[in-house]
Amino acid sequence: MTNSETALKEAYNIMLPYSKKYTVDFDRYLFSLSLLAKIPDIGKKKVLDIGTGIGIVPLALGQIGISAQGLDYYIFPESKNEMFGLTDINMLQKIWNTSGLKILNKDIFDPKLPQTLEKYDVILSEATIEHLKDPKKFLEQCRELLNPGGYILITTPNLATLIKRIRFLFGKSSYWPIDSFFKDGEKFTGHWREYTISELRYMCEIVGFGVLETHNKNALTKFKSLRAWRKNIRALIAFIAVIIPGTREMNYILAQKQ
Repeated sequence: MTNSETALKEAYNIMLPYSKKYTVDFDRYLFSLSLLAKIPDIGKKKVLDIGTGIGIVPLALGQIGISAQGLDYYIFPESKNEMFGLTDINMLQKIWNTSGLKILNKDIFDPKLPQTLEKYDVILSEATIEHLKDPKKFLEQCRELLNPGGYILITTPNLATLIKRIRFLFGKSSYWPIDSFFKDGEKFTGHWREYTISELRYMCEIVGFGVLETHNKNALTKFKSLRAWRKNIRALIAFIAVIIPGTREMNYILAQKQ
């Protein structure tokens, strides 16, 4: 069986040139794969990656020998989404077909979705919940799509990072830039809200999930060349955050349907 890192690298290579913009997410995806590997008999389970984008993670799971599909709506041209949508998706669909990868063009908020899809053993949601106006409905839909005792793994940017706390001290907002939020109105697809670990736990438990593990981890910022001083400052702050609980970049929560 191929190990997770090798499988993820291969998925990135297969998805070129589309995968280039997702290079920053490599470590985040890799940690998610390590958490999925803890699920008992994961090799025998069916996985659905909701908000899959171009499908890097389910493709990597397939490389490991795990049955996985993706589900997305905003990646497809008909969504007319400027942030995530691809105007020409034909080449990407050829990659999916060649790789045997199935990506469902579905809206997670469709009330008929649980009746039209098969049930899954594991649901993965990578950096999606922060884009949604109704996280309760989202989690309820995920629960309906799971078999009894099924698992859900959610990753999302942390609301309470050290750099956001510093920004707030200087009167800077920790939210998404106001221009696109204000101008786009109901069509806004940026981060409606980010969450702390305790908030993620609360939401999962409210809709009927038992929380198994939570993690707060740096997975995005890295030191660059000396010329990229702004990014290096961010990387330094992220490095310092390692010693301050709850201030790292990404939150992960692994839960089970009760």
